[in-house]
Amino acid sequence: MGLISSYKKRKRLYNLEKDIIAYFSNNKINFPDEFIKAVDYIKQNGLQIFPHNFKDKYIPENVEVFTDKKVGLNYIFYEGKKLYYRKKRKIRETQNYFNGLYIEQDIQSPHRYLTNKFNVDEGDVVVDIGAAEGNFALSVVESAKEIYLFETNKRWIKALEATFAPWKEKVHIIQKYVSDKDDAFNTTIDALYKRTGKIDFIKADVEGAESKVIKGCRALIKNQKHIKIAVCTYHKQDDEQIFTKQFSDLGFGITKPDNYIIFHDDLNIKPPYFRRGLIRAIR
Repeated sequence: MGLISSYKKRKRLYNLEKDIIAYFSNNKINFPDEFIKAVDYIKQNGLQIFPHNFKDKYIPENVEVFTDKKVGLNYIFYEGKKLYYRKKRKIRETQNYFNGLYIEQDIQSPHRYLTNKFNVDEGDVVVDIGAAEGNFALSVVESAKEIYLFETNKRWIKALEATFAPWKEKVHIIQKYVSDKDDAFNTTIDALYKRTGKIDFIKADVEGAESKVIKGCRALIKNQKHIKIAVCTYHKQDDEQIFTKQFSDLGFGITKPDNYIIFHDDLNIKPPYFRRGLIRAIR
């Protein structure tokens, strides 16, 4: 079954690559330069989520991996701090994973959350929704006053606890979905806001459920004057346009990464294929 599924996926991606090249070859439209450069990259290197030259400088073998025998996990030094992997696996698997992480947060990446002008300030209360391994939170942990990590994948919890052990007094790991309702499995940003009194920075990467996260923070957006929100838009075709309008109508300024993602995991992907990785909203 695994081999059949793998074959079907490779065939689908091969067909998608041909469709993308054909679409940009056959349509006489003035496409953005970023699209044309990305298509040229695909022609030379094949279909990839990040079809950009910046990723080529990252090599898995160059990622130095260590093992913490006490907790039984591999880790790397990420911005000078220990970042743990979810299992003690082969070194190469850990290298591949963290190499992908470096690509995601490269200064040219369409998936990069922070910039010099869009950052976590000293004393901010930060919410990391869809924390996974926690690299975003770790990068701002020394500046933040408090961090609330939301992650429902149990395979990451041990690694998160190990990573944030030095800051356990101000980093809170919560195993609930962030949504537009409160129940045994879900919570809202507004519910957290009611407890904390303020939330300064939100990062949301939740596999296409970002719209529910936004619906669940209406009170925060209504009552708090200053806030920054980095929300991923690559999971669904129209999220960039929808979220841009929503936040603009609420008085937010919007900035976006320059490059684009081809999110080929979406079986419904359609022309022009390229999507913004996220938008950064600030007010």
